[in-house]
Order: sequence, then structure tokens, then C-alpha cells
Amino acid sequence: MTISKEQVNIGQCPVNKETLFAAKYGPDWNVSIDQDSNLPRRIVGSSIELTGVSEKAEPEVRKFLADNSQIFGLDSVELELIKDDHDCSLDGNGSGISNIVYRQLYRGIPVYSSRIGVTVNDGKLVAVDSSYFPDIKVPTKASIDELQALSAAGSDLGIDIILPAAPLSSVSLEELSGPESGTASENKAAKAEQVSLVIYPVGNEGSYEYHLAYKIELAPLRDPLSAWVYFVDANDGQILYRYDRMISLTVNGNVTGTVYPECPADTPINVPFRNQRVFTFNEANESNNALYSGRFNNGTGYAVTFNPINLTGAVNSRFNFSTRYDIELDYDYAYAIISEDGNLFYSIGNFTGSQDSWADESIDISAYDGKQVWIGFFYDTDEAVLGDGFYADNITISSESGVAFADDLEKGGENWIFNKFGLINTSLNPVTTTDGNGSYNITGLEGGINLYSELSGPYAKVINEDETDAFVEFNLTSPTYDWNWADVDTSYKREESNVFYHVNVIHDFFTKGSPFNIHSMDYQAIATVEYGSESGNAFSDGTNIYLFAAGGAYESTAVLSDVVYHEYIHSVVDHVYTTYLPYEGESGALDEGWADYFACTVNNNPIVGEGFYVSTGNGLRNLNNTYRYPDDIVGEVHYDSQIISGAMWDLREILGAELADELVLRGMKLEPQDFQEYLEDVLIVDDDNADLSDGTPHINAIFKAFYVNHGIDSEYFNLVAPEVSGECPLSGSFTPNNTTTIAANITDLIDIDSSSICMTVNGEPASLKNTEINNGYRVEHIPSIPYGDGAVTVCLNALDAAENDISHSWSFFVDTKSPISNTPEDMEFSANSTAYFTGWRLFDSYPGYYWVLCDGEQVLPPVQWANGTNLSVPVNTDLGTGDFNYTIIYNDTAGNYGVQDTVIITINYFAAPAINIISPVEGYSTTSDSVTVFGTVNSTGSLFSVTVNGVDADLSLEGFNGTFTKTVPLSPGINAIYANVTDERGATNKTSINVTRTSPSTGSGGSSGESSGNGGSGGSSGSSSGSSGGGGGGGSPELQSNVEIKELAQQFVTNGNRIRFEFSREVTPVVYVEFDAKKSFGKVTTIIEELKGRSILTPAGPEGEVYKYLNIWVGNGGVSTLENIGTPVIGFKVEKSWLEENDLLESSIKLWRYNGGVWNLLLPEKVNEDDESVYFEAETSGFSPFAITGVAQEESGVQKSTLELIPKENLTDASAVTGGQPVSGEENAAGLDFRFVVILLACAFLVVRRRS
Repeated sequence: MTISKEQVNIGQCPVNKETLFAAKYGPDWNVSIDQDSNLPRRIVGSSIELTGVSEKAEPEVRKFLADNSQIFGLDSVELELIKDDHDCSLDGNGSGISNIVYRQLYRGIPVYSSRIGVTVNDGKLVAVDSSYFPDIKVPTKASIDELQALSAAGSDLGIDIILPAAPLSSVSLEELSGPESGTASENKAAKAEQVSLVIYPVGNEGSYEYHLAYKIELAPLRDPLSAWVYFVDANDGQILYRYDRMISLTVNGNVTGTVYPECPADTPINVPFRNQRVFTFNEANESNNALYSGRFNNGTGYAVTFNPINLTGAVNSRFNFSTRYDIELDYDYAYAIISEDGNLFYSIGNFTGSQDSWADESIDISAYDGKQVWIGFFYDTDEAVLGDGFYADNITISSESGVAFADDLEKGGENWIFNKFGLINTSLNPVTTTDGNGSYNITGLEGGINLYSELSGPYAKVINEDETDAFVEFNLTSPTYDWNWADVDTSYKREESNVFYHVNVIHDFFTKGSPFNIHSMDYQAIATVEYGSESGNAFSDGTNIYLFAAGGAYESTAVLSDVVYHEYIHSVVDHVYTTYLPYEGESGALDEGWADYFACTVNNNPIVGEGFYVSTGNGLRNLNNTYRYPDDIVGEVHYDSQIISGAMWDLREILGAELADELVLRGMKLEPQDFQEYLEDVLIVDDDNADLSDGTPHINAIFKAFYVNHGIDSEYFNLVAPEVSGECPLSGSFTPNNTTTIAANITDLIDIDSSSICMTVNGEPASLKNTEINNGYRVEHIPSIPYGDGAVTVCLNALDAAENDISHSWSFFVDTKSPISNTPEDMEFSANSTAYFTGWRLFDSYPGYYWVLCDGEQVLPPVQWANGTNLSVPVNTDLGTGDFNYTIIYNDTAGNYGVQDTVIITINYFAAPAINIISPVEGYSTTSDSVTVFGTVNSTGSLFSVTVNGVDADLSLEGFNGTFTKTVPLSPGINAIYANVTDERGATNKTSINVTRTSPSTGSGGSSGESSGNGGSGGSSGSSSGSSGGGGGGGSPELQSNVEIKELAQQFVTNGNRIRFEFSREVTPVVYVEFDAKKSFGKVTTIIEELKGRSILTPAGPEGEVYKYLNIWVGNGGVSTLENIGTPVIGFKVEKSWLEENDLLESSIKLWRYNGGVWNLLLPEKVNEDDESVYFEAETSGFSPFAITGVAQEESGVQKSTLELIPKENLTDASAVTGGQPVSGEENAAGLDFRFVVILLACAFLVVRRRS
């Protein structure tokens, strides 16, 4: 169904089609809206990638239209494909360009002048042209018939309109007017070539009215020459519109002169005749003669037997003959006739249309058995289209009783009475056609051979209205025969052969290969010379051409080759366009412009119709002109065409004929309707990337030809602009030369106006020297006075011929001053130490690079420096002792070098400073979140600096000895504390300790059970710790000196999910840990610690042979409680080699968890094995210390669910907590109490004073 305007509304607000299209496909499209339909008329400018497109783009195009039915207001179901034209790309790259055209149907009836054309370039949609008519609501059943519609058109013209004729049933020879019988109709008449129903739109103040109408195409009328098309309302018979489709040659234009082969003023030259049919016949063969009707308009003719044929005794008689014919279909007829009295003949068979080869016919006349009859043939024509006529041969009357009559016509026509009919030699076989050189070759002939030819071929047939058509017939006496039509063509100035030659030339021009592949012209065009009684004109009806005779002031248009070409090209345009191109306004001027251009380009002469005026030899129009749009538009298509044809010719002058011809034709194939559309179509077919916004390869030539020379403009000329490149000095660069030349390239796809180029330097106008380069200029400025130090800003401006401008700025820097350096004192460094010399500082506004030599050898590659910053130069202290000359070389960004400076660096052996941490001691454990580090340092005469964990410590010095203190934060678990000392010579020393931070104990003694055990994670202690804390990284209360190796895994713990921690490194026996999350904790870290021995958190080990002791910590305290997790599982492995070495069975493997002061037995299940290990899985109620054990074979079978190593009632508060440390354990781990630390500090202070 048709989508109405209401259907393309969103709510109550009309959709702006331009906005809608831009929102979907970007803003770089030019959308023109039809004012009557409010739908897009033309969309062009950018491109849309179509998927799966090579040469066959139509399915994707139809999908695109269907997807955008709201924008175009159409229903894709109503679209009928009428054209799918494809040409290879202009530059030979890509998949080429396709022009796909649909027409609109309304309930199966074509909508007149509807057209949806889509152009696809290299798989990208680049243009849409739409003449779609919305909201059609009209009855599709006609109230009047075709005869009534024809009557209305005939009344308007004042003529009778003839429908296709019905064959005659009989004819009386007495009623015919003698040997030249046949009279014209008293009233002027025309034939209806085609009558069809269409929907005819009529524009009406911003909308359309629609009519069901008969479209009537009339055959050409002779006086005046015309071919009318009518649109008659199929309901009330009113004439809606009419136009004459005959295109004429009108006298107007300029006077100029030219040379052959265009007009009779030229010296005739001999040219080969291509596409010329040649026939031969053998004198020894029978059936050379045949009956031939002849060729005539608006008349009748016949051939009947002279004597009656006796059919007495005949049984099942038949009328037999061979025939071929060329008769205007459904208007002219030939008949086989029979009579019993020799006067009144009845039709027993009729023939219309074409039969190119001989065919046998046999007609039943058994109704006449036992009688005498006369037989024959009758030919009846009207005044219009003229066919070749009717032929008959080998005529017999036969029956079961024998042959009653036979005539092969080889003895002449003695058996016949003729009226316009006669005998003709027709055994013209075989047939061949000359090639492009005019050569022919026929093989397999015997005996005496005759040759026959006329001006007829597959693409042209010449008819002379006033004379017998030229032909040749020769008896061959040698195997080679050449002839020249000049010897037999007796027409005016050999116009028949002239027309035949030039029609073939222009046909071959348009079918020579892509894009000249218009094979719809591969038909026999009729070219009529000496047409009518007038002179000074020529016409095309879209199929055939009509050329007038010489007379008065005018030459015969048949001897003017460009007129022949011009009229033929009108037929080409008619075959290219899928809808009627109105022969008025700019569309009519386009039609005339193409006809003129291609005629002139074939002749390589810009003058059309040269020699048309007999007295002066002048032509009709000159394409080399200066007519401009819109100033020179006058509203007459031939005159106005000179603007567009002038643009085409100028394009040819710039680009050459071959490229210009391609662009002109490719643009025409997109079916534009006005000058600007055609210009944009030429840009589309010239484009090499399906994007007009960045110009096209030949946009400059197109701009000159169309706009500069003839005023035809497009906004796409304004989308390109000059570009600046090759700036010198480069933007942001530095130079020490304050008189350097400033230069740049200005280029453009469109010519640059050199007078518009200007430059300013630091705001002041600059003198320029412009040198032409490809597509632009090289611009140079040589300063007359030096620039000052600092930034130099350049601004370059220019316009192109389309007045597109550019203003381009850049800056560079001038620096004529050299950088400077301080002069630091010499230095000494300790051998075999890490040392840096930091004495140099450099100064300049535009710092550059520095590098350093040691005794002349480069030891530091170029390094960029900052203004006034101390440089850090590494000193190689491994060279041995002695003095070394370190020299700095430096420059600035502009390349200015500063004065080199050299320092003497002495390298000697100096004792490294000593450093010790006094407190805390190694392995110290605390619940505090920080610890104060105290230590001593001493040196051998060089000041030093001390850092603790990378942060400067507080120093108390006497001379080069003293103490340092620093408070550092502690994280849960093991903390490494590092202390470093460095003296001024670069000598360093360091020391470190480990301190453990544990969680404070909050539980009560004797508590045990799963409630506390499930909280054991990351240093948690106390029976209530399970409800505290959250997710996070976790920590370990285990002494790190007892940890053999550890592995970590992280996962996001979210409520409702099964969480799995996998340990892919497999450095511990644990393979994975799993549980169901009952709460969300974010990212959680799980730590596996494989221990060297029993955990400090367990007072004793479990029973059995221990494979490994493990700690498993999940997150911070509070994560792995029964309230937070469910069904926790541990996956672990045991090496087979261990089982074999200890004579253990797989089934004896047990997993123990320490919880609530006891080892709890977890019975694992075997889940897998490989060559090296056996894999087990065990459920657990929480995470804490674990042990994997096995039992020797003789001991296996003993199972305990719980092993209490320490009675609950004897446990302290700390030891009762799962994963917690005993209070005594902290003292044992630290090894010293605070009192001992104070004593040590006091002793250390005394030692320092004594050394001082």
C-alpha cells in the first residue's frame, strides 16, 4: 500500500525529512525536497556503505529504500525495476558505478513520470533521485474505452486515429481503381502505436491530483512532421496533457566554417562501409525469382493467376508456397487469396509483422475441390510506417490426386496478373556483413555467382522517399569484387550512402565498450532521406530519423554528418532515459546539448550543422562559446542548449576527448533533469572515493568548464579549499638563524588565485615570491631585517577560483643566544660504589641536550635537560682509583652550544658507612599498626643520609656517627623493614628485619567450636571475630620464616554465586577453593601458604605421616563464616612419588583442619589422577591451618573424626581461637621484651659516644 503523509508523522509533528536523513546517515548530505509532495527529490553528497555489493547492487538498494520508507514516503512493494545499468569505474579501480531505476506502480498500474533512481559507486550509495507520488487514491477501472479515448485525441488534432486493422475477408478487383489502385483517406489519419492505462499526476498548489488515464502514443504524422503523445482521462474523456515527442532540427546559431567529412563543401574521401549486408545467388540454382509486393504507402497491390486452375477430381487440395516478409505489425497486411470467378477474392491467410527467413506455408483449400479457382496474393498498407514488403515463391496447388498448378517463377510472370506486384530475384544466399574495414568474405560457392547489396544492415536501413533505393547487382567473373557506392548511388549528392555510413559510425560509437555500452541501440534504425515536401529540417522520433531534402537556402540534412549524428543521439538519449525527459526548459536543453556535443566530438569540430546554409556554408550552433547560466537563458531548448554543450566542449578542451566523452556520457546515464543535477552527476561519476565533500580527481577542470566559463554552479565546489603544506621552518621548530627564509606550499583541487596570496609575519605584511608548482604555488618570504629572539608567528591566506579561502598560521622560534653552565667544584667518590655527580646546572630559555665525556670518551649519551635544574651524572667508580676529567657538552633547542666545563672527579677506596637496626629485633610481633625503628650509623669522614623504607629518617649525629629513628606503619601479617645509608662519596650500605602484625585477642578462654573456627582468616583471633571485618586482601599471622612458598588468587565475591579460586601456578598442593557466597564482599584475596613445618598456631600435629602443612586464609576476618559462605570445598593433590616412597595407599590420604584447639578429620574423595599426582576434594567448615597426611598400609583402617591434642579446659584464650596465635607465642616469636630493648639502646648510645 502507499504510505500517506499522515503515516510518516511522529505524533502530531511532521517529520523533517532532511533532519531525519541527517540523523541516520550524517550531516554531509544535500537533500532537496519536492514542494508538492514534501518528499526528498534528490539526495547527494556523501556515501553509505552497502553490504555484500559488487556489480549486483540492486537487492541491497531495494533493502535500503525499504529501510527508509519513512524518509522517502514510499512502499518498496510498489517499485518495479526498469533499469540496472553498470559501468566499470573511470580509473579502473573498485567495482564500478551502477545506476538502478525503479518506477512506481499503483495497484499494478504504472504511475506516469514516477522514477526512483539510485547511484552506487564502488559499493557505496552516493545519490538518490526520487519522483515518487504519495497518497494516491483513484479508481483503477476505466469508465470509457480505448476507442472513446482515441476519439478525444483525434478531435483535438482534427484527424482520424486508426486502431490496428482487422484482416480483410475478401476483396473485389473491380472495386480497385485499376493498376495503380489505392487512394488516400479523405480525412487526415494517424495510427495509435500504443495505448495503455497509467496513473497521471497533476500538480495542484503544493499537492497532487491523480487521474486514471489512457496514454496514447501516435505514429508519426507527415504534415507537419510530428509524433504526439496524449493523456486522456479514463473516466470523463478530458485531455489532461499532450506533447510532441518528435525532436526537430531548428535553424538558429552562429556562422563559422569547417572541413570534411561534415558537409558537401568538403572534398569527398573514400571510407570503408561497415555493417553492410551482402547477398549472393548462383545462376545454376532454381527459385531465383519470386513474387514481390513492392514497397508503398497508403495503397493496395496484388498478383493473381491469369487463368483458372481446374480442381476437378481433386481431393484435399492445398495452396502451398514459400514466403518472407517485413510488414508493419497489425496495421499493414498481406493476404493469400482465392476466387471462383476471378474477381471476388476471399482471404484464406494473412501475414503481418516480420519473417526474416524463408518459410513454407500450406493452406487447406479442400472446400474448393471439384471447382475451378484463381489464386493469388494481396497487399494493403496505410500512410505511415513502411516495411520492406511481401515475397512469395515456389507456388503450387496439390492434392491427393496430384499437382494441379506449379510455378517457380523462373520462366517469368506469364501465369500472373500484376498490380504493383512484380518479380524479383530473391535467392540471395548466403548472407554476410562487412567488417569495420568494409571487407566481406563468402565461402562454399559454386558456378556462376551473382552479388547483390543495398544500403541496409543490422543497425541502419536507408529509404529514399522520392527515388528507388540504391542497390548493386553484379555477375562475378573473378573471386574478388570491390565496389564503391559512388558508382551506383544516384541520390542527391550520394545522400543515401552518406547517411548509411554515418548512422553506422554513430551506432558503433555508442556500443564500442563500457561506458559506451548502450546496446539498446542494436536495432535496425530507419533513416529516411528526401522526407516530406519541406526543407531545412530533420527529426528523430526516438527510434528512427527523418532527413529533409535540399531546398531554398538550406542544404539537404542527409549530407551533413553532424546532423545525422545529432538526430541519432536523440534516439540514444531516449533509450538511456527510463522516464520521459521533457523536451522543454533545461531538460530539453540537456537533450539538445548532448546531441550537439557527441556529434561534434565525433567530428572533432565544435560547429554543429556546418554547411547547412547553402550561400555561406555556415553552421547552426558553435559549442566553443561563452554563453552563461542563467543570464543567457531565453526559454528555447536549442538556444539554451549552447550553455550546457559549451560546458561539455570546454571540458573536452581541458581533459581531452577520451576522458571528457566518458564523463559526459556517464553523467547522462544518471538521468539528470536540469543543468545543476547534470553537473553534480558528472562530479559523482568522476569521484574516486564515493565522497563529494573532499572533491574529485578532475574537479578543477569541471569547475572551469561548467562554472568559470558558463556559470553552472554547485555547492560541492565550495566544499574544497586550499591547503598549506611544507611549512619552513616547521611549526614549533627552533632556529639560530634570525634571517631564515619562510616558505610553504599552497595547493588546491581548484585553481588558486595567485593575487589573493598574502602573508603576515608577527602581524606585519610580508613580501612574497610565488612559484608555480603542481596544483598551486610555492610561497617564499626572505626577511629584509632580522627577527628578534622568541616566537615568530606566520599567517598565510589565499583564495581559490571558487572563492574558498584558507587562513593558516604557524609559529617557530628564533634563539641566537647560547646556553650557559655553572662551574662546580671537583669531587671525590668511593670506588666500587653507586655514585652520581650533581654539581652541574645549565641555563637557557629553550633547553636542549647535554652529554658527558670522561677523559675524552663519551660516558653519557645525549639527555634532555631543564632550565636551572641540577643534572645527575652517573660516575663510573669501577675504573680504579685516580683522577678523571669529566667534561659536559650541551646545547639548546635552536642548536646553539654553550661553553664546555670540566671537573676533576677523584675515585678512591673509602670504607662504606655502617648501619644497624637496634629495635625492634628480627621476628618481632605486635598487634600495633606501627612500630618505631631505632638504629645506629657511623662513617669514615663523609656525611651521610639514612632512609627507612625509602623515607628519610631522623638523625642525631656527633661528627660522622650517630643514631636514627623512624616510625613506620604496619600491615597485618609480615612486614619487611629496610634501612639504607649513603655517604657523600656514593658509598652505600643497608640492613633489614621482619616484623609481624597480628590481630588483638578478644575471645574468652575455653571457647571453641565451629562458630569461632569459621572466622579464622587472615590473622583474626577471638571467638567473635567471625562476624567482624569484610572482604579485601587479607593477611597471615604465620611467621614468614616458616613459610616455604605461598600462592594467591583473587575473585569478586557476589551474593548468590558459586565462587571458585583457582591456583594455576600449582606451587602448593591446593588446586582450588570453592564456596557459595551468601553476601557480596567485592574483590577478595585467598592465600595458600605451604609451611616448612607445623604452624606456630598449632601446638601439635595430627596423627599419621604428614605430607604437607598448610594455611588457607580467605579475605579479612569475617569473610569465611557460616553466615557468609556455604558448602566450602578444598581441592588438593598428593604426589604419587611421595606415596610410593612412604608405602602409602591413596585411600589412606586424609585432610586435617585445626579448629577450636583440635585437629578435625576431613575425609576427602578422590576426583582424578595423572602421571604425577592424585587429586582429592574435601568439604570443610571453614579456613585455618590444615595438614595432609597418610597412613602406612599396616596402620590403615583407623579413622577418627576428632583428635584432641590439648584438653579444652587447659587452653588459654588465645590458643582456643581458630587461626589465632597464643599470647605466649608472641613473646616467643619476639624473643625480647621491651625492657631488654631499652637496655640495648642505652648500650648502643654509650658505644657511639666512646667512638666519638
